[in-house]
Amino acid sequence: MLKSETQKQLDEFDFKRAAGIHLNPENRWVEYADRIPWDKLEDKYAGFFHEYKNPVTSPVRLAIACLLIQDKYQYSDEDLLAFLKENVYYQFFIGLKHFSYDIPLNTESIAFFRNILTPDIISDVKEMIRKEG
Repeated sequence: MLKSETQKQLDEFDFKRAAGIHLNPENRWVEYADRIPWDKLEDKYAGFFHEYKNPVTSPVRLAIACLLIQDKYQYSDEDLLAFLKENVYYQFFIGLKHFSYDIPLNTESIAFFRNILTPDIISDVKEMIRKEG
């Protein structure tokens, strides 16, 4: 009689290596990221960050993407940070190069983004997403 091999639960280190992280190209955040002209937005709004005392050095994509996620789900600043640490698609959308538990943000930087990038700017970017979809 053949004995089946016992399946043991993978720990988080084995899971990361075994599973790898492959993004679904049909995920809404991957599609949104493809629709937004990040380079043009960087050129247009980067100067806003230099006019003020910026608590963090942040690319425009990071700032706009955080505010878009927060706007869509009405997350508090604290909840946004928590969800960013958990969601690989959010991390891709905000422009991180790989999944990480260390997000280069805090609640002060999110508040700063909101002060610099007005609701009109965020509405314009949301329109870009709608036009392409």
